[in-house]
Amino acid sequence: SLVLLRGEQRLKAPQVIIAAGCGFALSAIAVKLLSDSLERGSILAVIAWGLVAAIGALLGQVLDMTALQRYQATQVAPPIFAFEIVVPVALAPFLFQEHWNQPLLVVAGLAVVVVAGAIVAHTPAVAKLQEEELEIKLRAEGIMPGSGGDGDDGDVPAAEQPEHDVRG
Repeated sequence: SLVLLRGEQRLKAPQVIIAAGCGFALSAIAVKLLSDSLERGSILAVIAWGLVAAIGALLGQVLDMTALQRYQATQVAPPIFAFEIVVPVALAPFLFQEHWNQPLLVVAGLAVVVVAGAIVAHTPAVAKLQEEELEIKLRAEGIMPGSGGDGDDGDVPAAEQPEHDVRG
């Protein structure tokens, strides 16, 4: 399972993000099929698609949380959101024989979702938050000096800093 990989087999950011997006996309597609089955009155199909939707949502959520533990939220959220929207909509004509009355508008809408996610991830405010988040992380790891007067020695990790003799 993708979730259980550790060490050298640990997934990289794009892999985790795509896997999370796939889980959420699977869930969305299964909900559509559940709805169609409900309309037909097929209770067994409703239960089956409900289980598939739940499994997809659970996998998507676990992988989303995994990505958020390893990478910045501003790098994780926009592509997952775009993926979970774009994939089901783009596949609908092929999977469900849905007809788009205005295909150019649908494609333009999908492009807006992708571009908006990229813009949000790269705005100055988000970049500033990313810098602050990195600074906090580096300080917590003892790699960056504190706010001053705390005896930190630059970018030397706290564990490697020489001990100070306070006897004078």
